[in-house]
Amino acid sequence: MECLQSYQANFNAYFGLSLARLHTHHRGLQVSEVNTHSEKGLIELHQQRLEQWQQQGSGIASETELLFADASAKVLGCWNLGGRFWELRLRGTALSMSSTTLCAPETCSAQQVEAEIAQVFLRRIGSGETVTTEALELSHWADLELDFLVIGLDGCGSTSVGRILARHSSINFTNVSTFNQDEDFFFLEAGRQTLPYMSQIAQLSSFRAKLTRERGHRRLGLYQPTIWYADSLAHAIVQIPGIKVIAALCDPVDRFERQMYGFSSPDAVNLSAAVELQLRDHGDLDSFAGKLKTWRYFLGADLHFVEQRFLSTRHTFNALADFLGIRPFPASSVFPRYNSQ
Repeated sequence: MECLQSYQANFNAYFGLSLARLHTHHRGLQVSEVNTHSEKGLIELHQQRLEQWQQQGSGIASETELLFADASAKVLGCWNLGGRFWELRLRGTALSMSSTTLCAPETCSAQQVEAEIAQVFLRRIGSGETVTTEALELSHWADLELDFLVIGLDGCGSTSVGRILARHSSINFTNVSTFNQDEDFFFLEAGRQTLPYMSQIAQLSSFRAKLTRERGHRRLGLYQPTIWYADSLAHAIVQIPGIKVIAALCDPVDRFERQMYGFSSPDAVNLSAAVELQLRDHGDLDSFAGKLKTWRYFLGADLHFVEQRFLSTRHTFNALADFLGIRPFPASSVFPRYNSQ
């Protein structure tokens, strides 16, 4: 009863910190779906605030950036209010959204959010139906205990960067969701979210604690060479305190040709068709520079580029060590190339 009573007693404050969109590709609740005047006004004020941020030249330029900023403000505001922030997954509802977010008192468990808070919340936004719900607690990207990322570019020597850094005695790499030998899909799985789940934060924290017990304190990195494709990930990563990002670069035309001949072996007769197919299915020449500009915009000096042609030099990796704040590689170190073509 304490959970529900606290929520009802301070409903407007909790509601005002709800309705952040968690999944950037989902449609949010529409004003036309809300039946009561007070809640309709709150949602309209929320939308007006997002529009004002854009009009006032705050630097927020895209819808995705607005969604991340709104979600961040709401989870932090909820915590400041003494609450916990939840995703509420909805089943069997006529509303356009399949999930939403809400702020609830700290004393509320997931079961209480599902059984008590959700029904009050949904009735107040105009849903008179009985809806089956699932509550999952959310956190903030700032709580992710990660020191650096190797984001690619795939095909430009990122495997060499990751494997050589992994040999340094001051570095560990994650393998929370590992594919093959190196790649961790943790961020690709979580990156469509404006906020991480509390379980995702706990998973990485537990992994880091285990490595610290076994190997001592080291910088913890994550390697996934296709992160650079996903613009939404930059919005999440920039919120991690002190995060450093490494990207290997190479000639984009040379990279395109190597990828094309990797997928096929065109001769002079069918070369044009092979190029068209590569451009259609794997062609990122047009977005190569634009995406790198996006990452530089968000990260500034915390983004370090490495040129593929210099990957076998001690200078390159000692510069990376300096960037990550660790000692140089030992004099006996060698710097082989991996997956080179």
